[in-house]
Amino acid sequence: MLGVPREEVNGEMPDAIGEVTNMIAGCFRMKLADRGETLAISIPWVTVGSDFYTKYSADVQRSMCPFRMGDREICVELILTRN
Repeated sequence: MLGVPREEVNGEMPDAIGEVTNMIAGCFRMKLADRGETLAISIPWVTVGSDFYTKYSADVQRSMCPFRMGDREICVELILTRN
């Protein structure tokens, strides 16, 4: 997935990355459930490119985890809010 040139990214690539994100979030959710924490998970977002920023409407805790493959990078960001 990380070796595809940016101009060749099609509709399947963000979907595939979204599925990987779901797996990571699901594992995180299960680990917290084992500790007695309950939480809900939203639908993942996939952003392609580098000229963007994220603005949050609430006080959040962020955790960013970059993954590298050669000179390519993908970042998974976990955003936690309290209800």
